[in-house]
Amino acid sequence: MRKKIDEPERLKRFIENKHIKSEEFRALVLLLVDKYKDVDEVSKITGVPSNTIYNWINEWNEKRKFFNAK
Repeated sequence: MRKKIDEPERLKRFIENKHIKSEEFRALVLLLVDKYKDVDEVSKITGVPSNTIYNWINEWNEKRKFFNAK
């Protein structure tokens, strides 16, 4: 199994240009936060600013409260 990413800089540019509006990408970022328990590290990995990740966490938690209240 290959573990090396071909053209990592191209992948980084793709992520930077495409991810912010994607709900799927947000979910993956939140899964990384849950796994690694380190927002700053996930920020470095994904290129998403830490404050944005904290906003996404708050949005997710608020959605959960809303759905659990029903």
